[in-house]
Amino acid sequence: MHFRVLGPLEAEGAGRRAQLGGGRQRATLGLLLLHANKAVATSTLLDGLWGKDNAPPTARKVLQNAVRGLRVVFAENQRAGGSPTLLTRSPGYLLRVEPERIDLFQFEQLAEQGRAELAAGRTRAAAKILRSALALWRGPALADLVEAGYGWAELTAVQNLRLDVLEDYFEAELANGRHLAVLAKLTEVAEAEPLRERLSHQLMLALYRSGRQADALSVYRRVRSALVERLGLEPGRDLRLLQHAILAHDPALLAAGSGAGRAGAAPPRPEGPVHLLPRPVAPSRVSAILIGVEVGAGLRHVVDGVLADVVTAVTQEVALFGGTLTQSMGTMSLAVFPDEPDRVDCAERAVRAAVAVRDRLCYPTTPHSARHVLRVAVATGEPPADRPSALDIGGALLVECESLVLSADANEIAVCDRTRAVIGSPQGGRHGVPFGGPARRIGPPAADRGPELDVLDSVLERARGCGRPHLVSVLGAPRTGKSWLLAAFERRAARTAVGLRLPDRRFTAAATARLRRDVLFACCHVAPEDGPVTARDKLHRAVLHAVRDRHTAIRLSARLRAFTDVVDAVGGALDDGDEALVEDWWELVAALLCRRPLAVLVDDLHLADDALCDFVGELLGPPRPVPLLVVTAADPGLFLRRPEWGAGRPHVTTVTLDPVADGTAALLPGDGHLEDRRTAATRVS
Repeated sequence: MHFRVLGPLEAEGAGRRAQLGGGRQRATLGLLLLHANKAVATSTLLDGLWGKDNAPPTARKVLQNAVRGLRVVFAENQRAGGSPTLLTRSPGYLLRVEPERIDLFQFEQLAEQGRAELAAGRTRAAAKILRSALALWRGPALADLVEAGYGWAELTAVQNLRLDVLEDYFEAELANGRHLAVLAKLTEVAEAEPLRERLSHQLMLALYRSGRQADALSVYRRVRSALVERLGLEPGRDLRLLQHAILAHDPALLAAGSGAGRAGAAPPRPEGPVHLLPRPVAPSRVSAILIGVEVGAGLRHVVDGVLADVVTAVTQEVALFGGTLTQSMGTMSLAVFPDEPDRVDCAERAVRAAVAVRDRLCYPTTPHSARHVLRVAVATGEPPADRPSALDIGGALLVECESLVLSADANEIAVCDRTRAVIGSPQGGRHGVPFGGPARRIGPPAADRGPELDVLDSVLERARGCGRPHLVSVLGAPRTGKSWLLAAFERRAARTAVGLRLPDRRFTAAATARLRRDVLFACCHVAPEDGPVTARDKLHRAVLHAVRDRHTAIRLSARLRAFTDVVDAVGGALDDGDEALVEDWWELVAALLCRRPLAVLVDDLHLADDALCDFVGELLGPPRPVPLLVVTAADPGLFLRRPEWGAGRPHVTTVTLDPVADGTAALLPGDGHLEDRRTAATRVS
């Protein structure tokens, strides 16, 4: 006879399935098969059939009847061609059967062979053998008995053995470059077993090799959350190192997946270089950011998680400005910005990225988020001629970064002389801001942009009068005063409109939902420091005040309270595709704006991510009339990304800024007057 336990229990003899008895008889056979060729105590069988110390007085009699029935089944199949033997052996019973006749033993044998091949580096043979082993499974072990309520520790061990073999199989296939072939199954298993770090490691690697870096990093965040919430543990060293390697785009991660043609001989290389496309021009200049973070004493017990969050933030903010995180070791991170045609100068992009990183980590949007102490250096120079890539900096530029970051005070951005010259800083040096919040930069005097402010005022008044959305695109080269114009108009508009300045970057799982939340919070006067309870209360009162029909007000308040649960700008799970929720959102926004229009301001739109650009476009096409003004400021490079920006829409105005006089140009962080009087003065290096 042959027995199958890797799935529903089955017994087969002489080419036909044996007819087993009732549930107790099947459970007795299943438990004996898990201990084949070993004596199983009667007490163990009784506990397995009825639970520990729950056996009824007739339990032994029922067990004896089950054993007797199994012996009859075995005897019938013996006449048909061979059968195992069920013996009475102290302290209970012993099922004597050839191991090869049990699929569990076959699985263990194949798994051992596959692991030996894997250890020897023969990954193709290992994958084939392990695949054959896994093919023996027809479902969870003894699935029919599990469904009937039997939950033995032996079954858990068998299921864990299958997961171990699955991990070995995935490892072999990843080594063979077959990440796409196993990705679906790997995703399914890893999501079902979030605490198995090896599976998550393999899934992150497969996703990265499939070009899905963001998904790979999201797996790390999910696993880390599961480990912290369930066990109070941080991910292990291997998983953390993989996350850092993904963030740094380590070429070693692609080693196994890049050899698609290894089966055949490589074609001979031509003697001279062959260029089918124009060779890229090496950048003439490169800027580097070196960021050091201090972990507070209260966070040192979770230092690995803190550093992982810092690296994630640095990677995202740097990428927004066209830079690349090239190295991250301990508390230090290095990002590089090559000079590129048709883009803002690398030094200016590096400084903006440094400010963005500092603002995100030192001044979090929620009171419960951790505040970090940073020291940041920005240096600009020529890329090393002896390095294969402009991203591979070293020598004098790296030494200058190290010197600057060591001399910087807490939360300061220290810049070199060359960077200072490029960004046009008359004061130069390091820029420090205390925990009062990041300062807003004010550039040229108001007299320079009076006509443009008058245009914005008139368009806002027109939007209020006709109850329709209007767009004003402010265009100008760097340092023409775009940011100052938006800041000045924001102060003016606050007297007659609801003002909202949207950030020029968003890195969240549901970016559009959070932008929609920002608009709703502005209309309901929810402050950034308000927690979910306060936000919910303000939303409810605003709805009752704006919506006359009480039933409609209660419905909108209940539906839209989901936004108040997403006060954290990184967490949450709002569905951007919930059309009914979006319709309710528009209904409430229209009701809230019936008395005061909404002025939405977006600076540096040419640097914004696609989610923000799409959302601004959505604001300009509401399903119902809304008094709304959107003012965007951007470099002309916006039309390289979005050639159709504003085209074909009604109520669109473009304001082009001419260069301002020398000495009144809009200044970058650390220059000019600071709106917040509490801000620390800029120090000269």
